Amino acid sequence: MKSLLTNEAAGYVANIKTEEANYEVAVDRLKSRYGKDEVKRNRLTTKLTDMKSLDQSNKAMRDAVDELCATVRALEVQAVTTEQYGALLMPSIESKLPKDWRLEWAREKAGLAKEDLGFSKMLKLLEREFDI
Repeated sequence: MKSLLTNEAAGYVANIKTEEANYEVAVDRLKSRYGKDEVKRNRLTTKLTDMKSLDQSNKAMRDAVDELCATVRALEVQAVTTEQYGALLMPSIESKLPKDWRLEWAREKAGLAKEDLGFSKMLKLLEREFDI
């Protein structure tokens, strides 16, 4: 298990001797720190707000969009809906888009009914931009 952990999590169990009897000890320790749903949700939403600007190379932009989509899916697994965080985070994410994508998003928003305007629509636009 230790070989699969990185950064803070690896350090948190580093002093536990690697043997079968300590496996449950390590798992319990990790669960106590990282297994709380509220902590998971907060880390995921913080990850979205800390997202880097997408005005970068194509690979960096694709990686950032992939990371954004993965974080949104992780929030959904935690039973957090886009309706719960979308209105708060959408302006932050929009500000990180390249200028031409912001323009495309503004055009798309103008053609949508207010109830259809949501975070998932913006994600579809981002994914579509890479399909072109």
